[in-house]
Formats: sequence, C-alpha cells, structure tokens
Amino acid sequence: MRRTSLAGAVRSGRLRRLGTECLQIGLGQGVAVVGGMVGVRILTGLLSPAQYGELALAVTVGGLVTQVSLGPIQQGALRFFGPAHEMKELGTCLQATWTLVWRTGKLVSLLAAVIIAALLLSGRQEWIGLAIGALLLALLSGSERVLDALQSAGRQRAITAWHQGLSQWLRFSIAAGLIHTFGARSSAAMLGYVLATALVLTSQFGFFFSRWWPSVVSEPRRAGVTESWRLRIQDYARPFAIWGGFSWAQQSSDRWALQTFSATSDVGYYTVLFQLGYAPVILLTGVVVQLLQPILFNQAGDGTSLRRVIRATRLNYVLLCAFLVLTILGVAAAQVLHTQVFAMLVAPEYGGVSWLMPWMLLSGGLFACGELTALVLMSRLHTRRLTVVKIGTALLGIGLNVSGAYWLGLPGVVFASVGFSVLSLMWTLFSSLTSSRPEERKKANSEVPEIPQEATTREFQTEFIDLAK
Repeated sequence: MRRTSLAGAVRSGRLRRLGTECLQIGLGQGVAVVGGMVGVRILTGLLSPAQYGELALAVTVGGLVTQVSLGPIQQGALRFFGPAHEMKELGTCLQATWTLVWRTGKLVSLLAAVIIAALLLSGRQEWIGLAIGALLLALLSGSERVLDALQSAGRQRAITAWHQGLSQWLRFSIAAGLIHTFGARSSAAMLGYVLATALVLTSQFGFFFSRWWPSVVSEPRRAGVTESWRLRIQDYARPFAIWGGFSWAQQSSDRWALQTFSATSDVGYYTVLFQLGYAPVILLTGVVVQLLQPILFNQAGDGTSLRRVIRATRLNYVLLCAFLVLTILGVAAAQVLHTQVFAMLVAPEYGGVSWLMPWMLLSGGLFACGELTALVLMSRLHTRRLTVVKIGTALLGIGLNVSGAYWLGLPGVVFASVGFSVLSLMWTLFSSLTSSRPEERKKANSEVPEIPQEATTREFQTEFIDLAK
C-alpha cells in the first residue's frame, strides 16, 4: 500500500512539473508569435513594401548559409545528444559539435570577403552593408539554432522557448530604433536583427553552460572519442547539407520569382502573408515538436534496436494525426478572421492581400506535418533516403513558384506554396511507410506483438510523463 502511494506521489509530482514546463513553453512560443506579429505591424509602418521586400531578399541570402552548413550541424547535435549523454561522452560530443561550428564560421568569413569584392567590382556598394548583415545574421542565428537543439535535447525546452520569444521582440525593437536613428533603410533593420540575435545567443550560451558544465567535467575522457563523434555527426548531417541547398532554393524562389516577374513591392506583400499565415503555424507547432522530438529520438536510441524504433514510429504517427486536425481548424478560423487580422496587425496599404492568408496558413500546416513525418526517417537514421524526398520536392517546388509568379503573380506563388506542402507531405509519408526493409518488417512482426489501442495510449502517456524526470 505504501509502495502504491509512493508511486502515485512520484507520478503526481512529475505531472505537476510537466504541466509547469508545458505552460512555460506555451507562453514562450506565444510571446514569440505575438512578438512576430507586432514586429510586422511596426516595421511595415516604417518601411515601404519595396524596402520590406529588400530586407526579405537579403534574409534569403543568409538563409543559404544556415541551410547548407549550420542547419545540418543542428540536426546532428539534436540526434546524438541523448546517446552521448547515456554513454557519458557528452563533453566530447559537444566539443565535436562546436568544432564543426567553428569551421563553418571560418568558411562564412571567407564567403563574406568574396561577396564584398564582387559587389565592389560590380559597382553595387549600396548592397554591401545589407549583404554583410545577412551573412552575420546567418552565422549568429545558425549558432543559436545549434544551441536550441542542444537545449531541447537536454530538456531545457522552456529556456529555449523563452529565448525564441525574446528574440522576436528584440529584433523589431532594435530594428525600429535604428530606423528612427538612421532613417528608413532595409540595412538599418538588418543591423537590428543582427544585434538582437547576438544578445539572445549570449544569454542562451550562459544558461546552457551553467546547466551542463558540471556533467561535462565529471565525465572520463578517452583519446579519439571526440573525432569519433565528429565523424558520426558529420556523416548524419551530410544529407541535410546536400538537400539544404535545394531546400533553400525552393524556400527563396518564391520571393526571387516575384522579384523577377512582378515587383519588389509584391515581395513585401508576400513576406507579410508569410509572417502572418505561415510562420505562426511553424512557431506554434514548434511547441509540440520541442517537447516531443527528444522523446522520439530517445525512444529510438541509436537506431539499432528495432523494438525501440517501432515504438518511436507509433508515437510519431499519433502526433501527425493531431497536427492535421489542428491545421484544418486553423484554416477555418483564418477564413473567417483574415480581414480583421490584417486590419490590426499591418499597415493599411497591405490589407488588399488578406484573402490569401488562409492559403498560407494551410501551406504552413501541411509543411509542418511533412516535417513531423520526416522524424520517422530521422529516428531510423535513414537520412539518405530522406535526401531523395527533400531534393525531389524542392525541385518541384521551385518549378511551381516560378510558374505561379509568371502566370498569376502574387496569388500564383501562394497557391504554389500550398502545392509544394501537399507534395512534400505525401512523398515524405510514403517514404516513411516504406522505410523498413522486408526482413525488418518480418522481424518486427515476430519481435513486437500487436498492441491494443488502449495500451498504445497508455504507452504514449507514460513516455510523455517521463519528460518531467
């Protein structure tokens, strides 16, 4: 009886801690969403659609650096944090991670020098400040993403969420202050983004260092282990780098296609639609992913246990169904409220495109579902298989964006975004369902008995409660 009471007390304590953590993450992400929307309202009032479009185009250039270099390192850090901690080799794993980040930083510096020289030779000196700012932002925000991954894997998710919220508010606040000081220029807004990201990165590093340094120094060190982790992270991350360039091209082709076939002002209108319809969905679904991605990877372990991988896959598909339902509800709400949302959150000159907001929300929701489905392949360490999906859908997405901009302008690019998200979800889902080889499926049928639905639900609840440990 006392043992039962003790178990109940422990479970109750874990639930309270989990509830507190969920509330903090929800509030942090909510602050980020509100900050992003307030920032859109302020910056669209200070910058013309053309200037806002210039800022968006510069951010896409910096995004290439993140996608092909620091983004893959982020994925490797997230995937191997748990196994390294289990093996008491976290310190060497972190050392390997930051070695890769440092090497990337040196490459970005070289790239910045090349770009500056090219702009000087072409007589486009007015773009130098914006280009340098974009590369600095890419390097700082990419490092911030690596820390986000490490803190999420280390179950400092509330800290990550609050810093994401702080980043949104600092970005537009500092950018607005610089615009008031130096005038309405896209380069002034970019400098504000860079300074805000640097402040948030410094704070995040302090929290991470204070939490994990005692564990790191207490671990035994063995020769050659750091290099081993570096090679594992590098091998896992390489497919992300390969498809990263294609993903960047797809994600940037919408703005550049509008710039080519329409006008810079349409880039500004599209950026507002993206920030109000697409980005909030990604941020809000990030709350759930931030909570449960470490569970999925910890469940799967290092990918060698078939039983653990199958359990992680089941949890993944439960989450996918929930995300699809939330996407449908969100699109219905946006269809009713898009006019009011634009009236409150952007300058009046942007209101004419509000009818496209539900379509952007649909695109964001379906894309989030596709990214969640990709976790099945990542849990199985099938990132090379995922490479085919990412490159294939990216090429199709580029074609859709160019065609949409050429034939229909701004609406065409929005509809192309929806088409890309549908293709991405369906192809990723098909690949995840067929990712296990026939011999694996045969072994799974004999190794893992059929579990009733209520047992699966209890398993999910147990794993969720374990977050509070």
